[in-house]
Amino acid sequence: GLQLLHEYRAIESVHRRAATASPVLALADGVCMGFGLGLAYGARYRLVTERSLLAMPECAIGIPPDASFAFIATELPPGLGLAMAVTGQRLGSEEALRAGLATHFVPSDSLPDLEHALRTLRPADSPAGFAAADEAVREVLGRYTSKRPGAEGDNESDGFWGFTPDELRSLFDVNAAGGARAIRVRLEELSTSATSP
Repeated sequence: GLQLLHEYRAIESVHRRAATASPVLALADGVCMGFGLGLAYGARYRLVTERSLLAMPECAIGIPPDASFAFIATELPPGLGLAMAVTGQRLGSEEALRAGLATHFVPSDSLPDLEHALRTLRPADSPAGFAAADEAVREVLGRYTSKRPGAEGDNESDGFWGFTPDELRSLFDVNAAGGARAIRVRLEELSTSATSP
């Protein structure tokens, strides 16, 4: 109980700071799952690299997602949040960007230079405050973010894990042909056809 209270206070604090005090960046260079995903999502800028892997893994073993993911799921492309919450499927960096879980792609070999550039910013000294800080961060991100591999022509219509957006939306529709039995078959397809690592 107490741990959850601290976790939710941390998430709420990140959301508040990202909206009012200063630009908050989250870097998911590798595994970003569970509470870490909830915390990162509160940041104004969410960076991923080619090594990023995002998920709610507890869902794969029957533990329901927490309230922060319930909020996140409402902002994802239709069907994606539910599929992640029910299956625990993972998203790589390209999928995370398409889904809106990430805002920028940074090649991992650029991270030391990006960190140095961010640490040397001093926009807080400016009378313009938040706006100046946000503009300075965006300028730095513009220098270090790049087009991710495989980005040509990809968009939300490409779907996720080999499913089109329409298929994801109908994945858990008990009113569709076959009802609950068909959902079970679709879940088995999802678990065997995932293209993410």
